[in-house]
Amino acid sequence: MSEVKLHNIFPTTISQSNIGVDKNIKRHLINEAFDFIYQNNVKNGSTTINKYILNNKKYSSLTKKILDNLSYVIYDIYAIDKNLKFFITNSWCVKHEKNDIAELHNHNNSIISGVYYFQTPKDCGDIIFNRNIINNNVFSNTLTIPTKNNLNEWKLKVEEGTLLLFPSHLLHRTEPNLSNKSRYSLAFNVFFKGSIGNDIGLNRLDIWK
Repeated sequence: MSEVKLHNIFPTTISQSNIGVDKNIKRHLINEAFDFIYQNNVKNGSTTINKYILNNKKYSSLTKKILDNLSYVIYDIYAIDKNLKFFITNSWCVKHEKNDIAELHNHNNSIISGVYYFQTPKDCGDIIFNRNIINNNVFSNTLTIPTKNNLNEWKLKVEEGTLLLFPSHLLHRTEPNLSNKSRYSLAFNVFFKGSIGNDIGLNRLDIWK
């Protein structure tokens, strides 16, 4: 058999890094006021009442670490024009107690989204990213050996300090928290300001915060 080359085109990039956990910031985040999440009329975790957590100056050092990683991904990995400026639009903490999960979802009105884990007890569950159903392999239920070339989902193991950045349209969910301790994370969305497109292409768009 002749040599076969595989070309994995148009990749979906997920950035994973570990930015550590500051004990004081962790304590403040856990002590924020939370309210229950109801999905299909069933309690499924809690979110902070404040949906702009990272606007608080006491979290400025955490915000800086996130923005530094975001800048690297946007300008060095995606190679986006530096005339476009990106900013965090909203941010909130999520608390998952035993057996809680995050159901399959994506993030609207956003370009890039992220999640930062600051408490991950053993067996608290990992995050799973799913391929869009439109792009699913027609043979998805008859695969003999799952490989990175045919998978419809991708699981990432998370630990305290893990920061994930990904395109906001990407579907994702979590495994159940099987620990007796709560799993805590901080989620956020990112948008941009500046000018894109041009008049010749009839697609110019100016967005200024």
